[in-house]
Amino acid sequence: KILKGHKVPDKAVPLKYVPKQHATKHRESLGITPPIRPPGLLDGLKFEASEMLKRASAKLRTTRMESMKAAIIILLTALHSFVTSTIFQLFSCEDVLGYDLPFLRADYRLSCFDGLWNAHLAGALVVMFLFTLGLPLSFLILVRRRFNQRTIACANLKAAYLAAHPVNAPDDPADEAVA
Repeated sequence: KILKGHKVPDKAVPLKYVPKQHATKHRESLGITPPIRPPGLLDGLKFEASEMLKRASAKLRTTRMESMKAAIIILLTALHSFVTSTIFQLFSCEDVLGYDLPFLRADYRLSCFDGLWNAHLAGALVVMFLFTLGLPLSFLILVRRRFNQRTIACANLKAAYLAAHPVNAPDDPADEAVA
């Protein structure tokens, strides 16, 4: 037991009673040396660990972004048929006996070719061209772009493989028959 105000030589004080800032000095006074490590080894490991962490977080961000893109594509695809059928209902008009203008089949309160129908028509044409036709065309463009990227990548791999492993074709087919 160490009493307050009582001085004990450093060598007699157990390590657990020495403050942390003096622990290294205490170990050296006892002749205990810290293990020798090559300079920079742990620093390199710390750097590698931080780089791995950065790559993992970037991959996680990329994975989140890809899953958001996939969710949006699934949502747009699910809504496509509903929106398209609703848009095309605006063009389905039916003649009703006793009235001059035809009425909209989806809603008999609206008569076709009047001011309100023309206002709906303008919005419907925009949605029809941007969504009804634009979504499948954008999917086609994305699929073709991805296909072309993979085709180029496969061609590059094939060229690299053939460059690394040349085929020794005989100059004359008759030589091959003799051998």
